[in-house]
Amino acid sequence: MMAFLKNAVPGFTKILFRKKRTRILMALALLPWVIVSIVKIIGGLSPSLSLTAAPLFSEFVMTFFVQFFIPLLAVLAGSSLIRDEVEEKTLSSLTSRPVPKANLFLAKFLSSTLFWWVVLLAAVTVSFLIAYFGDYSLFVVTTRFLPALAAALLGYLAYSSLFSFLSTFVPKTVILGIFFIFGWESVVQYFPGSTQKLTVAHYVKSLLPPAPMKNTFLLVQLEPSSKPWSLAVLLGLSLLSLLLGALLFSRKEYNS
Repeated sequence: MMAFLKNAVPGFTKILFRKKRTRILMALALLPWVIVSIVKIIGGLSPSLSLTAAPLFSEFVMTFFVQFFIPLLAVLAGSSLIRDEVEEKTLSSLTSRPVPKANLFLAKFLSSTLFWWVVLLAAVTVSFLIAYFGDYSLFVVTTRFLPALAAALLGYLAYSSLFSFLSTFVPKTVILGIFFIFGWESVVQYFPGSTQKLTVAHYVKSLLPPAPMKNTFLLVQLEPSSKPWSLAVLLGLSLLSLLLGALLFSRKEYNS
């Protein structure tokens, strides 16, 4: 298993990087860098328009990633895990290899996840460095940056594993995913009480650092779960989705 993953993951990653969709999403991940840089430059030229680092990073950067980019990225990456192979007529040759189909599913997921984790790591880190330019104290790094980075990476893992699992038996996973993240999740996560705990977004936002401002859009109405419980839910959802996805993929016959 490990030997196969070691050989297969780099190959799947190269294929992923060549796709036009991948490069568009990578370019979209650069958007916070650009806007934060512009805001910082404007603030330097006109101090009256300057925004402090904490709200700039949490209100814009993390709102962009947690509310929009990461769920959308996960839907597109997860739903295409199997569907791309079917549409490109490459699934037959892929599954003809003398390895368990479950291993192929896990290898494709691992290559996609590692690739997008690197993109998210770079995007969140550079956005943080620009927003907090000149203030990289240990307190800021441990209380602002690291929780935000953990929320981004674990949020992507949970969403993408869920949609990778759904892609094994739902023909139009991307449509279902769009309705889920911009319908159900976008509405229910702002309901007060226990209802918001029925969303992935609730547990992702529970890992974020405390809001530097009152009535922040990202955390409004949030009644956070504890960080250990949020971590357990996100990891548990990811593991369960991957196990079910690998099981279904190994047993289902696809028309390719």
